[in-house]
Amino acid sequence: MQQTSVIKKQSLCRRMAIPSLAAVMVWMVLNTSYNIFTTIQDPGFYATLTDINWILLVAVVGFSAVITYPIMYFRGASLPERLIGAMALPLAFCLKEMFRATVAVSIPEAFFYAFFTSVQLLLLVGQVGLLSLMELICRKTATSKKGVNKVLTPVPTLLFPMALTALYFILIYDGGYAFHLKVKMVYRALFL
Repeated sequence: MQQTSVIKKQSLCRRMAIPSLAAVMVWMVLNTSYNIFTTIQDPGFYATLTDINWILLVAVVGFSAVITYPIMYFRGASLPERLIGAMALPLAFCLKEMFRATVAVSIPEAFFYAFFTSVQLLLLVGQVGLLSLMELICRKTATSKKGVNKVLTPVPTLLFPMALTALYFILIYDGGYAFHLKVKMVYRALFL
């Protein structure tokens, strides 16, 4: 069965830059507003606003691929473009955390903190799982509209359960404590 493309390829700006930059901009606005809320004097109002903002931040950073990936897919972005565009926000978040950590620790330690601690690994592995799931959903949607596309291909089909397994060990198994302890042991071996 031959794979045919029925999606018209739009300009690079429209197919990749706008969706990924829009997600980064929404995150930056939410992050900035969270910091601005510290000026609010009323504790109840402050708590309500920061709770709502925190939920939105987690949703935007953790699940941005659910929105950006299909937009890029149906605008004709290639696979590398979709991967780069969908990972722009999670990588921007990790880099922000790295720069924040350089105030207190060395650059290699900050890099370790920004990319290999439980929260960041949860984010990055979760994004890989979402990307593979979105790839399968987009292929299925494109196939049902018209054209002949292979829906199940080895890479996204295998990456999704692998990402779920990794998420299980990072977040659920032993309440995430066992994984967190392993990360601390690696950190200790590298930096102490």
